[in-house]
Amino acid sequence: MLLRAVRKKREHGTKKDKRSILRVIRNILVAVITIILVPSIILFLLIFNGAKNTKPQNTDVMIVLGCQIWGEGPSEMLEYRLQNALKLYRKGISKHIIVSGGQGPDEIITEAKAMKKWFVKNGVSESVIYEEDKSTSTYENLKLSKAIMDKNGFKDAVVVTSDFHVYRSLWLSKRLGFEAHGAPSKTVDHLKPYYYSREIVSNIKSFLLDR
Repeated sequence: MLLRAVRKKREHGTKKDKRSILRVIRNILVAVITIILVPSIILFLLIFNGAKNTKPQNTDVMIVLGCQIWGEGPSEMLEYRLQNALKLYRKGISKHIIVSGGQGPDEIITEAKAMKKWFVKNGVSESVIYEEDKSTSTYENLKLSKAIMDKNGFKDAVVVTSDFHVYRSLWLSKRLGFEAHGAPSKTVDHLKPYYYSREIVSNIKSFLLDR
């Protein structure tokens, strides 16, 4: 009887230990999910609303952020940005345009050159277009464009980019020390889930590293 009692006590203790371990694991999982999921949702809402809470205003210059090019012409995504910028230019939002984008490993010319060619082809004078052709990231786009602004006495800018990209572009502009307004452009529909998801990570990375 004594052995049976000891065995039952051990079994009860083992079950209790298992329940405690499972409870700890559950609490850890809940904490991890909360830490990751809640900030991600908040950031997604900021990104999503970033394009809705800004509109182009008259400024000294327009900065068109580069994107993938195909051959010597714009990709579909970049075409949307360029069409948007051209419409704003013709409305008189800005009299000068900075085209910003370096050359990717799979590109035969710089994104800046491709954009400039597109604008000239569509009736914009070369004399109002400034090329920033060294950047490889959004932060560099804006930092190197600001150098062009400073050199030419431009104080503020309209940043033309895709809708998912507006939020980060504007707070980076503020961090770099110049006033900017967003001009959101359409994102290819089937690519929206990918780009909006990626932008959450890109915002965190930029916040920590782009200084």
